[in-house]
Amino acid sequence: MDTKVQVLMKTTNCSKSDAERVLKMTDGDLNRSMQILKNAISKTVIFHIKVESREEKIFIILKILQQPLKLIKAYVFCFHNEFDLNIDLEPDDFLKNLEENKTKIDESKINEYKALEDKIESLLNEDFAIKIYNFYLQNDANKIIGEISNLLKKTKLKNIKVSYQTHEVENQIDLLRDTEEMKIEKDINSIELECMPVINPIDGIPVKDLVEGDEILIKIEDTKELGIYLAELVGGRRDDEVLPLLVPIVSKEQIKENELSVKIEIGPGIYGKFTIPSEVKIANKKDVTEFVNPLLDEINFFNQEKIYKNILISLSILAILLLIILFFFIYYG
Repeated sequence: MDTKVQVLMKTTNCSKSDAERVLKMTDGDLNRSMQILKNAISKTVIFHIKVESREEKIFIILKILQQPLKLIKAYVFCFHNEFDLNIDLEPDDFLKNLEENKTKIDESKINEYKALEDKIESLLNEDFAIKIYNFYLQNDANKIIGEISNLLKKTKLKNIKVSYQTHEVENQIDLLRDTEEMKIEKDINSIELECMPVINPIDGIPVKDLVEGDEILIKIEDTKELGIYLAELVGGRRDDEVLPLLVPIVSKEQIKENELSVKIEIGPGIYGKFTIPSEVKIANKKDVTEFVNPLLDEINFFNQEKIYKNILISLSILAILLLIILFFFIYYG
């Protein structure tokens, strides 16, 4: 373990304590530990784009994660040309101002603007985002503006003027806290993601019968940029597919007569919470043959009895078919 700690400290510039904690979290998996430490601090590049036409003024926000490189969020706001906003504003203030002013739009223009926003948003795909990000790395403002202008030619906008500003935001993701710290439910530094349990109405276990420590299957449904990033990091998301995770229950609380709030642990410092009727049956590891355990980062295979049963059924069917063929040749041969 000491050698692995030294390797992690040298390759990721982390502290000894962080290296030891992440190795403990991954059960000594050096490659996975290195990946987590490299991604623990990630930067997001945010583009504030202003597009001016004769009648409209459009503001576009693109949030691009540097590692792994991907478009994580796009916003489009359409206003009358008279409206203006400084694109140099800090990202939170910029978005807040746009959202507040959006509520003041003339009702007669709402549908028209919404159609234009939807059209532009449909064009803002990952390929486009990666192109302008690469131009950003090259510090080539002309190519960025040219790429945006070419994209907007696919809309009704004519004679447009494009300007933009970029902001880099560093996101510290706390994945490395002590085990004892992780047990503190009210820890303000923990991350809580939106998730939903996998329901099995036939063979599942009723929520009311589950206790702390029981493992259940859940899916991370969080659509925020951090939620998507963490879901991918722990194995709960691959491309656009949401994958089941086997996670332990941390706590269960009755909030109504027949309704429970369940808190689960997805990873060190990462929790999930969902509310569900107490009689609903939730799937566990006996219900599937393959799932991801984010605390161990490995594919787990269970339910061997079901696998063997399926194999026996297949062999039995094959044997019956062979007997039928043999009978046919003996009788008609």
